[in-house]
Amino acid sequence: PDGLTEVRLGRRGTLFTFTNDYLFESPDPPVSHAVVDLEGGGRIYLQLTDCEPERVEIDMPLELTFRRLHDGGGFHNYFWKARPAA
Repeated sequence: PDGLTEVRLGRRGTLFTFTNDYLFESPDPPVSHAVVDLEGGGRIYLQLTDCEPERVEIDMPLELTFRRLHDGGGFHNYFWKARPAA
């Protein structure tokens, strides 16, 4: 559309804030939800993965990874999640 510019977002960032959700439907609760400040600008709301909830810390370095988010209607739904940076 007119007036819009495509922007490539960073794939790494730092944890701005998070919550551990014990009510979210999951085979292994809690599910950690995070707001990530991306390198180069921008902020995104994602699920955390590959990290125990008690090890999550504000300002920890994270990287984005493409993972299965959920299954619905017989389809696998994929989206970005954040994990601790290597």
